[in-house]
Amino acid sequence: MADSAVFDRTCELLEQLTYFDALQARGTVRLAVKAADLSAKTIGKAEMLNALRGSLERELAARNVPNAAEVCRRLLDALGAFQPGDPGRGGASALRG
Repeated sequence: MADSAVFDRTCELLEQLTYFDALQARGTVRLAVKAADLSAKTIGKAEMLNALRGSLERELAARNVPNAAEVCRRLLDALGAFQPGDPGRGGASALRG
């Protein structure tokens, strides 16, 4: 079974916002999801937002990501606009700001 669309999109956004490659982004998001006792395969948008609010900044700081709080804010903003199944992949405009 593949990971959920919101998990995949979150990883793509994190990769765009940091120096992470795809593997690093996926691993970091997976740790945040696991810390919330959720599954990457079934996580929904609301659950992902809560998981990220709970632990992503700490995960980014542990990996020496500059401006971890700002990266989290921009990721949450972009993910908030994401609609699974939307061909536009929602959230792109929030990354430009």
